[in-house]
Amino acid sequence: MPHFRIVDEENQPEVNAAFDRARVHIRSAYRRREEGKNYHAIATMYDAIEYGLRWYILSFDKTPAEDRYYIEKAFTHTGLDKKLIDRIIEIMDDAMDIDEEKVPLPIVNEFFELSERILTHINLYPFDFSVLPDEFPGIY
Repeated sequence: MPHFRIVDEENQPEVNAAFDRARVHIRSAYRRREEGKNYHAIATMYDAIEYGLRWYILSFDKTPAEDRYYIEKAFTHTGLDKKLIDRIIEIMDDAMDIDEEKVPLPIVNEFFELSERILTHINLYPFDFSVLPDEFPGIY
């Protein structure tokens, strides 16, 4: 949990917590990819997408909902091609079937490229990682 001790989800509005959590997960996903923790990099970036889309929708719709609803609603609202998220989910599912440390780097890179397209489209990425608090020591 890269957001451990960084994001205070209980003492801020849900929209702010989703924004903070997405950004912390983005940074952690890149760190994990650089460390060769490919499966964990994909899983962490997927969480970043979910929280990023949650933030995006909550920015204009305060109705609580499940993650899948946020994804569907965000794609409808932004005009992003649904095939994009379908491919992301396909890669995520495939990665779960591979030994954790043997997910091929080209698959990880494709996942990150698709993720960046989504996160850039909703104006959550890129950003300067140094603006975030340091990660809690020992985070995998």
